[in-house]
Amino acid sequence: MNCLNLDDQASTSVSGGLCASYNKFVSTGFTDQKFMRGYSATAVSQLLKRAKQSQLNDSWQSYFDPLVGAKKSAGDIITFYKTQIQPQASWRHWLMQMSKNTRLSDALLIPLIADADDTVIQDKDLKLQKKSAEILSLLIDTETGNLIWTGGRKASMSLSALSGAQPSQPSLEDLEARLFFTDHWFEFPGRVH
Repeated sequence: MNCLNLDDQASTSVSGGLCASYNKFVSTGFTDQKFMRGYSATAVSQLLKRAKQSQLNDSWQSYFDPLVGAKKSAGDIITFYKTQIQPQASWRHWLMQMSKNTRLSDALLIPLIADADDTVIQDKDLKLQKKSAEILSLLIDTETGNLIWTGGRKASMSLSALSGAQPSQPSLEDLEARLFFTDHWFEFPGRVH
């Protein structure tokens, strides 16, 4: 699945390229994993199109609508999933339809951006320009809706300037280098390190 940004207040300088980079991070995270046979988001879209079920590709996002703009941590999102989304019969039906139409996939990986900020902080004579983000990946069993694995990471990048000077903007690339780190996949089931 493609990334979903839950932070609707995120500045475009942070969130603009973050989902695209997260999608790339997910797809490259499984390179050379000979025991894993997952489908990329593009392949899933093509399979659904062939099955005339393209609407399934985006309909999952509405289950997460109550979290959009709520500024929840990864832990809060996991709790919300377990208590509010997973028990819903319509969610489990959607998962089974996805499985049926994607060659009986047994699991689904959902990448989420929990939080993304671009802020300026004034602390007496010190001015900080800060970019931060938190990501979360959910691996979900398509038969039961149970969480098989979760992975997440929070990162920030700050630059400062003294008395009246404007600090440089931290680059999105530097934030992504801190955020999309290979240890995200360390305990992913079946992954060879």
